[in-house]
Parts: sequence; structure tokens; C-alpha cells
Amino acid sequence: MLVPGGVFNYTDGIPLHSLDQHHEDLEAAGLIVDLTEDITEPVIEALVRCSDDRRAFFETMIAAGTADEAFAIRLCIALTISVPDMYRQKSLNYIVWRCHKPEQA
Repeated sequence: MLVPGGVFNYTDGIPLHSLDQHHEDLEAAGLIVDLTEDITEPVIEALVRCSDDRRAFFETMIAAGTADEAFAIRLCIALTISVPDMYRQKSLNYIVWRCHKPEQA
């Protein structure tokens, strides 16, 4: 629920060709889109900067027996290698939308 005049921020990794559809979906939900910004580059930087910490986290979970090793390894690889590569190759772009609900909704 969003009160009239309320602000909604939405971010997602999407194929760039679906940008218009996301915009239309937000408007169809009764929101006014105030800003659409591609923040892919800083997201790549953050993913890379945090990769060592992420690996250590998964290694700790595996050592403690709180995570399935094969699953944790696949997830760690996806988050530290595959996802940043998808953004670099422009298969995905990380987009932020700032929207608001009209006062009279």
C-alpha cells in the first residue's frame, strides 16, 4: 500500500529491451515515474568489491554445515562472476525507478 503522494523506489536487473515495458507496468499500477536511471556501473563495482567477503561468507556457511556445499559454490560463482559479467556484456542493466502515487488516487 502506498499513500497518495507516497514515493516508491524500485530497482532491478533487466534486459534493456524491456525498459519500456517496466515503465508501462509502473504507470499501469497508478504510479507516476519521476526518474529512470541506469546504475549498472556502480552495481558492477560493488559486486566486484564485495566478492572476497561473499566468498568468505559462503565458506563459513559450508564449514559450519549450514549450507549445502554444491549449492553455496554455485551461488557464490553466480554472484561473483556470472552476474557481473552479464552486466558488463550488457545482457542486463541495473535500473532504478523513482515513482510517486498521485495525491488524488
